[in-house]
Amino acid sequence: MEFSAFIVEDNLLAAKFLEEILKEQQVQVEILTSGRECIERLEQGNIPDLLFLDVLLPDLNGLEVLKWIAQKKIPVDVVIISAVNDVSTIAQAYELGIREYLLKPLRYVETKAKIRSLLRFLRVEREYQRNLEELQSMYQQQRKFLGVLSHDLRSPLASIKGIAELLRNEDDAQEVEKVRQYAATIIETVDQVLSITDDLLELIKVESAGMQANFEQVELLELLLRSVETFRMLAYKKGVEIQLIYPEEREELWIEADRPKLLQIVNNLVSNAIKFTPRGGKVEVILEEGPDYVKIRVRDTGIGIPEEMMPILFTESPDRRRLGTEGEKSTGLGLVIVRNFVRLHNGQIIVKSELGKGTEFQVVLPKRQHAESTDMPSEQMAKVEH
Repeated sequence: MEFSAFIVEDNLLAAKFLEEILKEQQVQVEILTSGRECIERLEQGNIPDLLFLDVLLPDLNGLEVLKWIAQKKIPVDVVIISAVNDVSTIAQAYELGIREYLLKPLRYVETKAKIRSLLRFLRVEREYQRNLEELQSMYQQQRKFLGVLSHDLRSPLASIKGIAELLRNEDDAQEVEKVRQYAATIIETVDQVLSITDDLLELIKVESAGMQANFEQVELLELLLRSVETFRMLAYKKGVEIQLIYPEEREELWIEADRPKLLQIVNNLVSNAIKFTPRGGKVEVILEEGPDYVKIRVRDTGIGIPEEMMPILFTESPDRRRLGTEGEKSTGLGLVIVRNFVRLHNGQIIVKSELGKGTEFQVVLPKRQHAESTDMPSEQMAKVEH
């Protein structure tokens, strides 16, 4: 049911009358007969959405219970139900934060109308709270992005400024080779800034509420081959062997996926594998097939991932950024993008790593996005093993 309520009332007939109205409105109801019992239930953490509280109770009166609720800051909306009709009692109850004061004897039509109005108000309040939490989350996300942006752009921009000052102060205009070296450094640094900017923009899009996957039929073998060929020259220059392994009987393997996002998942993982694998090492992209899912494994013989880095591996924390084995720089946002794109595909990502021996990322995706049941492996999203 949408809402729950306690009725604290020692008059069983009055309690049952109110219970009937509440159940008509799909409210789950529990009847308590004393103020002490109410406090005990609240102290145990059993807090309903609504509390209908009589003033005249056999032990503690309703106002004493109200004072306790106010003192303990219990998050519950209280409605007084009482035959007490003096101004001071009503005023004191409202000062203690009640939502409504219903006078006995309760009349069916009036009580039902007031309860329906109160429930509508609670629905609006809940929606407001959800929107507020979303706005706060977006605000925190913006602060986080600005922090990453400031941290990652400061160093390369300072480098460009320094080189520009050297060029401005260079006396020998005939030293073409020196100018070329400066220009090459500027180009490399600008490429780094562009890479940071692209990753940040991608991350902002993927973590926004409007980010959607555009599913289509994608031939997975061709996509994996394209990714491997994209990085073959980079791997060759670094002296790293790269290989695609897939079932021999398969010439094609079609799945439902967002092609650009799936390609970026694979590209980011392959790029990382090459980056953290030293010369003479190997990177393998392995395709495995289950009844309703596919598994893409990107395995390397690289330096591995330190144990303390595992819990923050898929976060925006700057603490898990590292240089590659030959000083390759990184924005550190690639795995965050991978995590979000895998989620968009209703998939799982698993990491296995041994320091000094290598790392394997496994991306498990359903073959069909709208299947009624998918026999996926049981591992949890973003599970890490070491």
